[in-house]
Amino acid sequence: MRLSLLWLVGNCVRLTLLAVPPLLPQIHRSLSLNEFLVGALASVPILLLASATLLGSLLIARFGARRAVLLGLALIVAGGTLRGLGPSLAALFAMTIVMGIGIAIVQPSMPSLVALWLPRRVGVATAAFSNGLLIG
Repeated sequence: MRLSLLWLVGNCVRLTLLAVPPLLPQIHRSLSLNEFLVGALASVPILLLASATLLGSLLIARFGARRAVLLGLALIVAGGTLRGLGPSLAALFAMTIVMGIGIAIVQPSMPSLVALWLPRRVGVATAAFSNGLLIG
């Protein structure tokens, strides 16, 4: 059961990142974005993954890996959902930032969660999470 949850979390993290690039031409046309904004939309989550990961580490230390993952997943769900429903460019970018922060919280939390949930099967659990990332 826990291996499946780890796989699903990994999958959830990557699907939100990879859902936008195929839709970029449609987003570009419907919101009249210039090329700079199209590039920014695709790269903001990656930049946040690199820069906001420290926030994820601090949350793990303060609240634990499980709560940090739950908070990160809630941010990913909220940002991803509202990003699709937002009628404006500002809402699109704001929710992309929220989603990116959620990803930056979940990503460093997963190794801690693996060690917490399956301390005797760390390799298998890490493989399950990593496979979820790859499949996503």
